[in-house]
Amino acid sequence: MPYRPTPRRSLRISVNALQLSGSIALGLWLGFLAIALTCWLAWRFLFDQQLAPVAQAVQQLTKPPSTESAASNRMFEQYQENLRKNEQQ
Repeated sequence: MPYRPTPRRSLRISVNALQLSGSIALGLWLGFLAIALTCWLAWRFLFDQQLAPVAQAVQQLTKPPSTESAASNRMFEQYQENLRKNEQQ
């Protein structure tokens, strides 16, 4: 008996062009969102920790100078009083 391969069956697929286009568009959007979310998370967790000292330095530079403390203000008042006393003598 000679060997006869079984004939391949043909698989009939009916594809709706609108459904296929919609599925491809949805896949592209979901892929874009996944890549964007991954990049955002990587930026947030990796680069923020590395740039934290720089951010603190910039924040210190942008702060206005602190107000005079009470001790230095009191010393300045004593200095002014001493000047007045010296002028009167």
